[in-house]
Amino acid sequence: MNSIIETINIEYKKGSKQNGEVLNEYFYRPLAFPFVMIAKKLKLTPNAISVIGFITTIISGILIATGNFLSAAIMLFAGHVLDCTDGSLARNLKKYTKFGAIFDAACDTLGFVFVVVGLMIFESAESGWMVLLYGIVIGLSLGLQVLAYDHFRARYVKGLQTTNRKTYEIFCFPEEDENSALEKKKLNFFEYLGDLVEKFYTAIAPIPKLSIPPQIPTEDKIKIRNEYEKIYKEAFSLMHKLWSLVGGAVLKTLCITLMVIGRADLIWIAVIGGLNCILLLLIILQNIVAYLFRIRMRDLFGMNVTALFNPFTGKPISI
Repeated sequence: MNSIIETINIEYKKGSKQNGEVLNEYFYRPLAFPFVMIAKKLKLTPNAISVIGFITTIISGILIATGNFLSAAIMLFAGHVLDCTDGSLARNLKKYTKFGAIFDAACDTLGFVFVVVGLMIFESAESGWMVLLYGIVIGLSLGLQVLAYDHFRARYVKGLQTTNRKTYEIFCFPEEDENSALEKKKLNFFEYLGDLVEKFYTAIAPIPKLSIPPQIPTEDKIKIRNEYEKIYKEAFSLMHKLWSLVGGAVLKTLCITLMVIGRADLIWIAVIGGLNCILLLLIILQNIVAYLFRIRMRDLFGMNVTALFNPFTGKPISI
């Protein structure tokens, strides 16, 4: 019996995801685990699971359009469980690829578009042309919320990977930002637009970068680096969990809940009003944490060893 439990535990850990959305890690991913094992037994690929999840979510959108909210909720729930299944299967089989990640994200995003369109079709009977305005606003809201979480998570994880390395040279110096800014001048229009979006999210949710003066002795740099890593995790691990409140898992769970109780009409208010209020609070809290983090590092070492950089100019911000 113990060996079976141990085997299950090993298989589950193979597909687990570090630093993912809290709701996924503690609820949806455990639910997805049996499907990961079934898919593995049937030799299904992660991309095949992504397609099945995509089709399931499309069906959810169709059911919403016809007013079958309970059935739509069940299909959307199943679609998100499958969305967790494909990633877990890829990690379990060690078949994760850049294409697979992009394909999974595309299926997830387009699938939810069908859910929103289905809701617009259902609401159009009462709202008429105003439903188009609702659709535009909810689309912008969703982009603001989910991209804010994804962008923060990417920078948080990158910071963890940086601090886990063994040399102090890898930390960000101001001149590195200047070189990066020069390279980005060569971007085409779409890359430039994407770069502006990235800078926007960096500005509203800053994470201080370690900038150790080069004249400091090596042993002191290592000491600073180790202390930075410790305080970095203390300061931003909780923020990462809080940022997942505007991630895709919370969004879908909110929609599922409202559809189960038969109040899909409140999805507009919940997404546009409720989640954007949470996003605003997270931005304020993130800026406070980043400020206190930098003050703590400066006071510990009696020098300015961290810097907040203006993402639009690449120059340090003094406090």
